[in-house]
Amino acid sequence: MIILFLTVGGFQFYQKWKFKHRPVSPEILAFEKQYLQAVQNEKKRLSVHAPKRISSGMRIDLNKAAKEQLILLPGIGIKTAERIISFRETHGSFRNKKELMKIKGIGKKKFEALLPYLK
Repeated sequence: MIILFLTVGGFQFYQKWKFKHRPVSPEILAFEKQYLQAVQNEKKRLSVHAPKRISSGMRIDLNKAAKEQLILLPGIGIKTAERIISFRETHGSFRNKKELMKIKGIGKKKFEALLPYLK
């Protein structure tokens, strides 16, 4: 049994090593280089247009904040911001911060992460 395990394990190791050290044509290497460059350029482009986040020390009032302001909070996207506003319109103003956990998508961890940014 041990010999069979070592034989199979050795064969799998050899297959991975063989694939990693395979001869590669210059055309494939050039394509891979272009592809990686395109991926890096796209990451840079997206990071420039990424939405800004609220800085520490700033606080947002849940009862007055617009969707654009709520999106600045960590872990809050468009859908969650819309749910917060919908909850506020349906139930009235938030009486305390813990009511925020009644909204779908906001659990204990996210709530605790939001606390420093809420008035």
